[in-house]
Amino acid sequence: MKRVLLVLVLLFGVAGVVVAGDFEDGNNALNQKDYVTAFEKYMKAAEAGNVGAQSKLGVMYSEGKGVPQDDAEAVRWWGKAAEDGNADAQNNLGVMYDEGRGVPQNFVQAVRWYRQSAEAGFTIAQYNLGLMYANGRGVHHDDMQAHKWLNIAAATAISEAVKDAAINAREHVAQELSRPGLAEAERLAREWRPTTGLVPNR
Repeated sequence: MKRVLLVLVLLFGVAGVVVAGDFEDGNNALNQKDYVTAFEKYMKAAEAGNVGAQSKLGVMYSEGKGVPQDDAEAVRWWGKAAEDGNADAQNNLGVMYDEGRGVPQNFVQAVRWYRQSAEAGFTIAQYNLGLMYANGRGVHHDDMQAHKWLNIAAATAISEAVKDAAINAREHVAQELSRPGLAEAERLAREWRPTTGLVPNR
């Protein structure tokens, strides 16, 4: 019995190495702009359950790199990765529902995926969720929640463009809040912590 279990562990270990190898090979090909090879490698890894590869396939289908552009296929692969907790895929899926690309437009679903990604700590999703609250799309209009999420996005952004956009949107929303409301929104942002770790593209 121990021998059988050892063999199974070894087999699964080898499979994991192969999947990781395909994913890394896909990344290398993508960096060299060899989109066809990248797509083939990501597909192998994605079909074996690699969440990062599934997310990358979504990008390739969305942008038409290495494969004909297909929003529905982008949604399908981002959906798989999003269900497994990939925050990048969750945000991208939110964008697709927000814009009605590859799926019927559905702001409630957009908010659902933005929120999961934002709560995991993904900055762009935090910004997107803040805008949904500010505009009352998929949620009740709530300037306090909008300010909270835009404030968090501004604080965590690495990209200067995202940071500037979050700050500008936050300042616009701040004008709609009373002084106590603004203080409460700032408190909520200070006390916020990610609920889960980001599931990386790996």
